[in-house]
Amino acid sequence: DLSAAETNVCYYQSAHRDASGYTRSLWANFLRAPKLLHTSVGANTYFNDLELTYRDDSFGLDSGFAFLSGGAYFQKSHAKNFVMRKRDQAELAAEGEGLLGSELFEQGSDVLFSLWVNRPPAELSNNMVPFAAGIGEPKLYERGAYERRARQKEVHVVALKALLKDRLRVMNGKEAKVSRTLAPASQRLETVSSCAKDRCLLTTNIQAVPRARSMKSDKLGQLLRDRLERTEATPECEVFKAHQYHYAVDGSMQTQWVTTSRNVTKGDYFGLDLLKLHKDLQQVSVAVAHPFQGELVLEVSMDNRRWFPIAVKPSKAFADVWRGFEVHRYTYDMSESLAGAWQRILETPKAKHSSTPTPPLYIQHVRFRSQVSYKLPVI
Repeated sequence: DLSAAETNVCYYQSAHRDASGYTRSLWANFLRAPKLLHTSVGANTYFNDLELTYRDDSFGLDSGFAFLSGGAYFQKSHAKNFVMRKRDQAELAAEGEGLLGSELFEQGSDVLFSLWVNRPPAELSNNMVPFAAGIGEPKLYERGAYERRARQKEVHVVALKALLKDRLRVMNGKEAKVSRTLAPASQRLETVSSCAKDRCLLTTNIQAVPRARSMKSDKLGQLLRDRLERTEATPECEVFKAHQYHYAVDGSMQTQWVTTSRNVTKGDYFGLDLLKLHKDLQQVSVAVAHPFQGELVLEVSMDNRRWFPIAVKPSKAFADVWRGFEVHRYTYDMSESLAGAWQRILETPKAKHSSTPTPPLYIQHVRFRSQVSYKLPVI
């Protein structure tokens, strides 16, 4: 009921999905950037959705597809705009195309809704609970994302054309009919997966698919058609699925997250959003196979904006072997470093420590950041 005034937030989920394993972290991710569309999907869908992003800075277009069935949070204003467009389907006519029929509209609702938000969606690549499409049918972990999108090729093309036409209408001083959002070029959120037991979020700026580059609208259309011709996962997608983000935080030593897209470069990082402030967080432990973990800088933050480096040398213990790489567990005891930092702040005259970063009283964000480039990925 979009007329209800109790909240400005909507939640959607398919009836045959179980979102209990990531509801809390998905909500926390929504609070990070409430103007975006937030969803949870499996690895294949995540990779495919990142490929279906479109950007034309000259038109104010910065949009992408997001699969909604696994659970999605979004502002009520987005839902109201979508319902208005559904009531006025005559405005959905693309250049030289017929109207979008009600049946196709229903089948492609997630396409139309997510593209017309006109902001890059924020999806989490999670472990999706198996579901059965019908009574007596076998349970599946994930439908074929590429095949599903190919079946919706027509509505994808119409949706993007309608959005481009709408952007042109706005540029000519007329009222928007499809999307009321003029999307600025924005970075994706660094949150990429919910942790086991839904207690935290994996964060990293190492992206599985490079962010869409701005290109002219005519090239966007051809790019869309080419990508929607594919009915099977690409080799790059299969590699990502085998070493996906979620494997870093699934609580199992039998799975591994590997940054398969590229090696580590200066400034790359990975870490956790703990979803709430912690007063007595003293130790952080990470099991990795890359040999440069001890050289990464450990940083903590209250608000994900101001970061404080922790001067601590981790203890190192052998844990396993993976493909010839020794896996070690690094444990960082932060208590002494934080206590020493506060002591220096309190005992040093203000004039001498005014430019010194103040350590956080509470910690919600932890990350490991590279200071140089390496010829290896994160493992």
